[in-house]
Amino acid sequence: MRLFILLLSCFITYSSSASALEGKEYAALVGMANAGDAYSQRAIGMGYWRGAHGPIDCALARDWLIKSANQDYVPAMLDLYAMFDGPPCNDDFTGKEEGISKANGMKWLEKAAQAGDAQSQRVLGDSYLQGYAGNQDDAQAANWYKKAAVNGDYHAQRDLGKLYLKGKGVPQDYFQAYVWLNVAAVQASDFEGVGVLRDEAASHLSPDVLIAAQQLSGKVAKK
Repeated sequence: MRLFILLLSCFITYSSSASALEGKEYAALVGMANAGDAYSQRAIGMGYWRGAHGPIDCALARDWLIKSANQDYVPAMLDLYAMFDGPPCNDDFTGKEEGISKANGMKWLEKAAQAGDAQSQRVLGDSYLQGYAGNQDDAQAANWYKKAAVNGDYHAQRDLGKLYLKGKGVPQDYFQAYVWLNVAAVQASDFEGVGVLRDEAASHLSPDVLIAAQQLSGKVAKK
Protein backbone atom coordinates (compact mmCIF):
# COMPACT_ATOMS: atom_id res chain seq x y z
CA MET A 1 0.00 0.00 0.00
CA ARG A 2 2.84 2.41 0.83
CA LEU A 3 4.31 1.84 -2.62
CA PHE A 4 0.95 2.44 -4.27
CA ILE A 5 0.46 5.74 -2.44
CA LEU A 6 3.98 6.82 -3.33
CA LEU A 7 3.40 6.10 -6.99
CA LEU A 8 -0.06 7.60 -7.13
CA SER A 9 1.10 10.87 -5.54
CA CYS A 10 3.55 11.34 -8.44
CA PHE A 11 1.12 10.69 -11.28
CA ILE A 12 -0.60 13.36 -13.33
CA THR A 13 -3.87 14.12 -11.55
CA TYR A 14 -6.96 13.52 -13.61
CA SER A 15 -8.48 16.95 -13.13
CA SER A 16 -12.09 17.81 -12.34
CA SER A 17 -12.34 19.63 -15.66
CA ALA A 18 -11.31 16.47 -17.48
CA SER A 19 -13.91 14.47 -15.57
CA ALA A 20 -16.60 16.78 -16.91
CA LEU A 21 -15.83 16.06 -20.55
CA GLU A 22 -19.02 15.40 -22.45
CA GLY A 23 -20.42 15.30 -25.95
CA LYS A 24 -18.17 16.80 -28.57
CA GLU A 25 -15.20 17.21 -26.20
CA TYR A 26 -15.26 13.59 -25.15
CA ALA A 27 -15.86 12.44 -28.72
CA ALA A 28 -12.79 14.43 -29.80
CA LEU A 29 -10.72 12.79 -27.06
CA VAL A 30 -11.91 9.33 -28.12
CA GLY A 31 -11.16 10.21 -31.73
CA MET A 32 -7.58 11.14 -30.89
CA ALA A 33 -7.21 8.00 -28.78
CA ASN A 34 -8.52 5.80 -31.59
CA ALA A 35 -6.08 7.53 -33.94
CA GLY A 36 -3.26 6.35 -31.69
CA ASP A 37 -2.54 9.35 -29.46
CA ALA A 38 -0.96 7.88 -26.33
CA TYR A 39 -1.80 10.88 -24.12
CA SER A 40 -5.50 10.65 -25.05
CA GLN A 41 -5.53 6.89 -24.54
CA ARG A 42 -4.11 7.35 -21.08
CA ALA A 43 -6.62 10.11 -20.29
CA ILE A 44 -9.54 7.85 -21.18
CA GLY A 45 -8.06 4.98 -19.18
CA MET A 46 -7.58 7.20 -16.16
CA GLY A 47 -11.17 8.38 -16.50
CA TYR A 48 -12.46 4.82 -16.30
CA TRP A 49 -10.14 4.11 -13.36
CA ARG A 50 -11.27 7.20 -11.43
CA GLY A 51 -14.96 6.94 -12.39
CA ALA A 52 -14.94 10.09 -14.52
CA HIS A 53 -16.96 8.41 -17.28
CA GLY A 54 -19.55 6.99 -14.90
CA PRO A 55 -19.04 3.89 -12.72
CA ILE A 56 -15.44 2.74 -12.31
CA ASP A 57 -14.61 0.20 -15.02
CA CYS A 58 -11.29 -1.45 -14.30
CA ALA A 59 -11.27 -3.61 -17.41
CA LEU A 60 -11.75 -0.65 -19.77
CA ALA A 61 -9.25 1.38 -17.77
CA ARG A 62 -6.70 -1.38 -18.15
CA ASP A 63 -7.35 -1.79 -21.88
CA TRP A 64 -6.90 1.91 -22.67
CA LEU A 65 -3.83 2.22 -20.46
CA ILE A 66 -2.26 -0.80 -22.14
CA LYS A 67 -2.82 0.83 -25.55
CA SER A 68 -1.01 3.92 -24.28
CA ALA A 69 1.77 2.01 -22.54
CA ASN A 70 2.38 -0.10 -25.64
CA GLN A 71 3.46 3.12 -27.33
CA ASP A 72 6.22 3.46 -24.75
CA TYR A 73 4.33 6.15 -22.80
CA VAL A 74 5.91 5.85 -19.35
CA PRO A 75 3.10 7.52 -17.32
CA ALA A 76 0.67 4.86 -18.58
CA MET A 77 3.12 2.11 -17.61
CA LEU A 78 3.25 3.50 -14.08
CA ASP A 79 -0.53 3.77 -13.96
CA LEU A 80 -0.81 0.09 -14.87
CA TYR A 81 1.63 -0.89 -12.16
CA ALA A 82 -0.26 1.15 -9.60
CA MET A 83 -3.60 -0.24 -10.80
CA PHE A 84 -2.45 -3.81 -10.20
CA ASP A 85 -0.98 -2.86 -6.80
CA GLY A 86 -3.80 -0.95 -5.11
CA PRO A 87 -7.51 -0.11 -4.97
CA PRO A 88 -10.00 0.19 -6.48
CA CYS A 89 -8.97 -2.16 -9.28
CA ASN A 90 -6.49 -4.63 -7.85
CA ASP A 91 -9.20 -6.82 -6.29
CA ASP A 92 -10.96 -7.06 -9.67
CA PHE A 93 -7.99 -8.72 -11.35
CA THR A 94 -6.79 -12.29 -10.95
CA GLY A 95 -3.77 -14.08 -12.29
CA LYS A 96 -6.01 -16.09 -14.60
CA GLU A 97 -6.15 -13.31 -17.19
CA GLU A 98 -3.12 -12.40 -19.27
CA GLY A 99 -1.62 -9.08 -18.23
CA ILE A 100 -3.61 -8.72 -15.02
CA SER A 101 -1.71 -10.39 -12.18
CA LYS A 102 0.52 -8.40 -9.88
CA ALA A 103 3.52 -10.13 -11.44
CA ASN A 104 2.49 -8.76 -14.81
CA GLY A 105 2.03 -5.37 -13.21
CA MET A 106 5.67 -5.59 -12.22
CA LYS A 107 6.57 -6.06 -15.87
CA TRP A 108 5.14 -2.63 -16.66
CA LEU A 109 7.25 -1.12 -13.90
CA GLU A 110 10.32 -2.88 -15.27
CA LYS A 111 9.56 -1.62 -18.76
CA ALA A 112 9.29 1.95 -17.50
CA ALA A 113 12.54 1.54 -15.59
CA GLN A 114 14.31 0.13 -18.63
CA ALA A 115 13.08 3.14 -20.60
CA GLY A 116 15.23 5.29 -18.31
CA ASP A 117 12.56 6.80 -16.03
CA ALA A 118 14.30 7.61 -12.74
CA GLN A 119 11.21 7.28 -10.56
CA SER A 120 10.44 3.85 -12.03
CA GLN A 121 14.04 2.75 -11.52
CA ARG A 122 13.91 3.80 -7.88
CA VAL A 123 10.53 2.15 -7.23
CA LEU A 124 11.80 -1.04 -8.89
CA GLY A 125 14.77 -0.87 -6.53
CA ASP A 126 12.31 -0.55 -3.63
CA SER A 127 10.46 -3.60 -4.90
CA TYR A 128 13.62 -5.72 -5.00
CA LEU A 129 14.77 -4.47 -1.60
CA GLN A 130 11.43 -5.10 0.13
CA GLY A 131 10.36 -8.14 -1.89
CA TYR A 132 6.99 -6.60 -2.76
CA ALA A 133 6.38 -9.13 -5.54
CA GLY A 134 8.21 -11.99 -3.89
CA ASN A 135 11.50 -11.15 -5.60
CA GLN A 136 13.68 -9.85 -2.72
CA ASP A 137 17.16 -9.23 -4.11
CA ASP A 138 19.54 -6.73 -2.51
CA ALA A 139 21.95 -6.75 -5.45
CA GLN A 140 19.18 -5.92 -7.92
CA ALA A 141 17.92 -3.22 -5.56
CA ALA A 142 21.38 -1.64 -5.57
CA ASN A 143 21.57 -1.94 -9.35
CA TRP A 144 18.30 -0.07 -9.92
CA TYR A 145 18.98 2.48 -7.19
CA LYS A 146 22.27 3.30 -8.89
CA LYS A 147 20.55 3.85 -12.24
CA ALA A 148 17.99 6.14 -10.60
CA ALA A 149 20.68 7.91 -8.56
CA VAL A 150 22.71 8.66 -11.69
CA ASN A 151 19.50 10.05 -13.21
CA GLY A 152 19.18 12.49 -10.30
CA ASP A 153 16.59 10.85 -8.02
CA TYR A 154 17.60 11.93 -4.51
CA HIS A 155 15.54 9.20 -2.86
CA ALA A 156 17.60 6.65 -4.77
CA GLN A 157 20.83 8.52 -3.99
CA ARG A 158 20.03 8.29 -0.29
CA ASP A 159 19.01 4.62 -0.53
CA LEU A 160 22.10 3.66 -2.55
CA GLY A 161 24.27 5.44 0.01
CA LYS A 162 22.60 3.45 2.79
CA LEU A 163 23.31 0.18 0.97
CA TYR A 164 26.99 1.10 0.62
CA LEU A 165 27.05 2.12 4.28
CA LYS A 166 25.65 -1.25 5.40
CA GLY A 167 27.30 -3.41 2.73
CA LYS A 168 23.89 -4.64 1.62
CA GLY A 169 23.68 -5.76 -2.00
CA VAL A 170 27.08 -4.13 -2.63
CA PRO A 171 30.45 -4.39 -0.91
CA GLN A 172 30.60 -2.08 2.11
CA ASP A 173 32.23 1.12 0.90
CA TYR A 174 32.21 4.20 3.12
CA PHE A 175 33.67 6.33 0.35
CA GLN A 176 30.82 5.54 -2.05
CA ALA A 177 28.34 5.81 0.81
CA TYR A 178 29.52 9.33 1.58
CA VAL A 179 29.50 10.37 -2.07
CA TRP A 180 25.88 9.35 -2.68
CA LEU A 181 24.58 10.49 0.69
CA ASN A 182 26.22 13.87 0.22
CA VAL A 183 24.77 14.22 -3.27
CA ALA A 184 21.32 13.46 -1.82
CA ALA A 185 21.89 15.97 0.97
CA VAL A 186 22.75 18.69 -1.54
CA GLN A 187 19.32 18.23 -3.11
CA ALA A 188 17.38 17.73 0.14
CA SER A 189 19.41 18.33 3.29
CA ASP A 190 16.55 17.47 5.66
CA PHE A 191 15.42 14.33 3.83
CA GLU A 192 14.89 11.43 6.24
CA GLY A 193 18.13 11.71 8.17
CA VAL A 194 20.39 11.82 5.13
CA GLY A 195 22.77 14.22 6.89
CA VAL A 196 23.16 11.87 9.86
CA LEU A 197 23.87 8.95 7.54
CA ARG A 198 26.39 11.02 5.59
CA ASP A 199 28.18 11.98 8.81
CA GLU A 200 28.30 8.32 9.84
CA ALA A 201 30.01 7.46 6.57
CA ALA A 202 32.40 10.39 7.00
CA SER A 203 33.43 9.11 10.43
CA HIS A 204 35.02 6.07 8.76
CA LEU A 205 37.13 8.12 6.32
CA SER A 206 40.52 9.70 6.83
CA PRO A 207 40.71 13.48 6.28
CA ASP A 208 42.36 13.10 2.87
CA VAL A 209 39.86 10.49 1.70
CA LEU A 210 36.96 12.59 2.99
CA ILE A 211 38.16 15.56 0.93
CA ALA A 212 38.31 13.33 -2.16
CA ALA A 213 34.78 12.06 -1.48
CA GLN A 214 33.52 15.62 -1.09
CA GLN A 215 35.11 16.63 -4.36
CA LEU A 216 33.64 13.65 -6.21
CA SER A 217 30.18 14.21 -4.78
CA GLY A 218 30.38 17.83 -5.92
CA LYS A 219 31.09 16.71 -9.47
CA VAL A 220 28.27 14.15 -9.39
CA ALA A 221 25.80 16.72 -8.04
CA LYS A 222 26.58 19.11 -10.91
CA LYS A 223 25.76 16.55 -13.61
